[in-house]
Amino acid sequence: MNRKLLVLSLFGAIVCSFTPSFASYIDQITDQSAEWIGNPTRTAATDSVDCVTYNPAGTVKMLDGLHVHFSNQTIDNNNTTAVKSDTYMGQKRYDTHKPSKYVPSLYVNYKKDDWAAYAGLHIIGGGGSTFWANGSPNLNLAVQTVDSMFGWGSSGAKKVYWDSSTPSYGANVSVDMLSMFPALTIGGAYKVNDMMTVSLGGRVIEGSQTIELKVTKSGLGSGFEKTTVYDGKWTATGYMGIIGVNVQPASNLNLAMTFESMSKMNWTVDVNEDLSVATPAFGGERALSSMSGYTDGRKFRFDLPAKLMLGAEYVVTPEFKVALSGLVYFPNWGTYEKPTASTPITAGAYKQNLIKYDFDTAWELGVGFDWQFLKNIHWTGGVNYDRMNVKDEYLSEILNKIDLWNVGTGIKIRTEENLNLMVSYMHNFYITASNNATKQPTATPGVYTYHKTEYSKYANVISFSIEYKFL
Repeated sequence: MNRKLLVLSLFGAIVCSFTPSFASYIDQITDQSAEWIGNPTRTAATDSVDCVTYNPAGTVKMLDGLHVHFSNQTIDNNNTTAVKSDTYMGQKRYDTHKPSKYVPSLYVNYKKDDWAAYAGLHIIGGGGSTFWANGSPNLNLAVQTVDSMFGWGSSGAKKVYWDSSTPSYGANVSVDMLSMFPALTIGGAYKVNDMMTVSLGGRVIEGSQTIELKVTKSGLGSGFEKTTVYDGKWTATGYMGIIGVNVQPASNLNLAMTFESMSKMNWTVDVNEDLSVATPAFGGERALSSMSGYTDGRKFRFDLPAKLMLGAEYVVTPEFKVALSGLVYFPNWGTYEKPTASTPITAGAYKQNLIKYDFDTAWELGVGFDWQFLKNIHWTGGVNYDRMNVKDEYLSEILNKIDLWNVGTGIKIRTEENLNLMVSYMHNFYITASNNATKQPTATPGVYTYHKTEYSKYANVISFSIEYKFL
């Protein structure tokens, strides 16, 4: 049993650690407008209503009136996990490809004289889906172990998932995951003097993460049809405070700073489907839920860290300006715990366990430009480096938060009828990382062979925005 639990703890680690597939830190994302996709240095921007999220103190520097902005992103994520070992018995390459067609954001800013009131409906985390058509190395092994120990269905009859005489830990599991953190941001900004403006706001976040596991050769499905063996969802509500300062020491230089507080996130698990047997070994809980730690009604805490955004814009000529952007994430103020495999009665006493993460400070740094090369037509571009700083031991086929470069460009049309239009494109260049995470059991109980595992990714984004000033 102890040997099996070591394998199954992998399942808990995999299930609990899946995260958004696009840019930025753990659960949070920075891509929240078409303007950022076209130039990822928006933290000192005052030229568009997306400053509601990037530089809220800059909202009071816009023209008087009601400004409304809508953006949408279509994100194409591509992840690969490769086991770099000739002796590994399973499939050696696992790929994901599932575009997120609609990632919208809506910002509104009402500016009058020395003050502004703003709001935003946007996705601050997640924003993407992931589909592993053939499962993943450790997850496949874990599901096989559940099968060999307990089987499926209320009768407890064991189904043959793999050929036990030649186990391959093969590709008969599919994993479909979605992570979304929609948020409502509201606040106000005030002009202190000709040089300085300040802002104060708040944010409500509704976190939602889902996972669905399907298998084919468990005896539950027929032919190539996959049967759902686990379907779960966990949700949480969080709150943030946001303060900002914008300083313009010269007519051609703008500086900004925005701080977002940590958001406490208390999650609750809702298991919609679990076809594994309910066993006394886990206090009557379903085996798959217990061995992942994600039992129905389970609660845990995994916060969103505080974030500091810094920015500078310098107008070189009336037609050309450059920008610098910096972000720092502070996980040390939060709590980061998620369920992992429960301890069964046969090992002493039934106990639900947690895995604790000790994340390090992460940061982003970018440089970009805005060039009006024709009347009312702007070309933007920029490069942003994301230093995730995630420890090697935390990397897995699902938690593949690896460092990357964001490279974006776009075209913006500013009409004389208060209408702004933009289209933009970004490519993410991820830096391949590796560790020895993939386990394979040996003939000796409790002893495993660890195989080198390589994680690589790339992503493409197409985005557009429409912005209009009323009144």
